[in-house]
Amino acid sequence: MPPLVSIVVPCYNAAAWVDAALESALAQTHPRVEIIVVDDGSTDETWRHLERFRDRGVRTIRQNNGGASSTRNRALALASGDYIQYLDADDLLAPDKIARQLARLAAGPDGAIASAAWGRFTNRIEEARFIPEQVWRDLTPIDFLVTCALDELMFPPIAWLIPRAIAHAAGPWNEQISLNDDGEYMSRVIAASTGMVFCADARVYYRSGNLSSYGSQTSKRAAESELRAWDSIVDTMMTLETSERVRLAAATGYQRIQATYYGRYDDIFSAAEAKERAFGHGRYQFKGGPVFVAIAKVFGWKAALRLRHAKDAVRRHRGAAA
Repeated sequence: MPPLVSIVVPCYNAAAWVDAALESALAQTHPRVEIIVVDDGSTDETWRHLERFRDRGVRTIRQNNGGASSTRNRALALASGDYIQYLDADDLLAPDKIARQLARLAAGPDGAIASAAWGRFTNRIEEARFIPEQVWRDLTPIDFLVTCALDELMFPPIAWLIPRAIAHAAGPWNEQISLNDDGEYMSRVIAASTGMVFCADARVYYRSGNLSSYGSQTSKRAAESELRAWDSIVDTMMTLETSERVRLAAATGYQRIQATYYGRYDDIFSAAEAKERAFGHGRYQFKGGPVFVAIAKVFGWKAALRLRHAKDAVRRHRGAAA
């Protein structure tokens, strides 16, 4: 009998997208899937949309709002599959995504997890661009984590297919983390595996521009979560390897957090700065135009960011006065 795959779908105020996400789950060519959707206390028409899918075998659960990690943990606890497929309510799976990854995992090595090519889109999947990255290949866990840190790469949960035993070994989603909860969780999953096998012909579609998504957060609490998530990812990397490249990766991540919150949350900035210093200096590539790069090169990146913030404030003032 073919293995059972549990497709886990957390959703919150996703009425505009959840139908398409569930249709992509139902369209899987692999013959044995169960679809579990947990609505995280949506205040729009999401639940009404979900009710329409019950007759097609989709299991729907409603809970009080607890955040993305809580929602995924609830669905994961109900899952009975041999493999776990995460699917956010605004993303889409190609019909043969799961089948192709299962075939690759069956070929070995034991204890591996499968990744897929992912493309970013806004409205129509025809817009999706699949741009190969350094991690679009078979990699050991530490090679993947270090490369992502140094090259500032993301890899959405939808792209993975995870054997249930590895998901169990990794533990639950951390419900104290909101922003970058997926990166923190997947770092533990990757570390619990023997490595990742990349399936170039398995495709997923990652939606950008959804301002109501869990990842579109800019609050102080979200900033604290991002720092906490990176602390955990660093701890995970250090359990795999204590080397100069891991220290560089750790420092680079803390430098990225400094760049993100400089001039906004001084305590987050200072904490990240101290942690970067403990690991040495990072090699984060501060992004900007020719003027920004020139100022950063001569006066340092903090001076360049101060100038950028000042220019942004002037633009906002002019816009308010117009």
